[in-house]
Amino acid sequence: MASDNTSRLLVLLAHLKKGEMEYFNEFYELTKYPVYYSLLPLTKNKDLAEEMMLEAYVKFLQNIARVKKGQNPLAYLLIVARNTTFDHLKKESRETYVDDYVYETSVGAVTHDEYDFSDKLLEEMSNILNETEFEVVILYVLSGLTHKEISDQLKKPIGTITWTYSNAIKKLQKGLANYAKQEWRTN
Repeated sequence: MASDNTSRLLVLLAHLKKGEMEYFNEFYELTKYPVYYSLLPLTKNKDLAEEMMLEAYVKFLQNIARVKKGQNPLAYLLIVARNTTFDHLKKESRETYVDDYVYETSVGAVTHDEYDFSDKLLEEMSNILNETEFEVVILYVLSGLTHKEISDQLKKPIGTITWTYSNAIKKLQKGLANYAKQEWRTN
């Protein structure tokens, strides 16, 4: 049974496939955070994550006919975004990007973009979890993907995804409890 969000995305997808682009804004609003936060660990750069996100939406719309009926459009979009980012990183592997995400948070710089509300918590989560655990948690929690969809996207057995998610949650329970105590003391 599809979630309300997935059901709405399927309706929006049908409109977009018909060329009814007035539905794109709602589609974008429902998918932008999962796409952005799935790319941030790959790029380790806010600007590059946003650039890759926008490029992924363009490619998604260009290939919208490939999304099968009943397929979760967010899962497909996340695959497009991930592949777009990997392609870009391969092409640009000779260039070094300034890791502004880590730099900004480590020096306490204040940014003013729409993603700031949870940067500190996400940074702490990324410190607690390894890259795969972080990605699985982001895809499950923010994207609302099922373990099966994550398994398909990451090309890993569903048992591995379930085990990874379970271990990540245990790590987060311990790590974020300590983090919350520290934050409470400093505020």
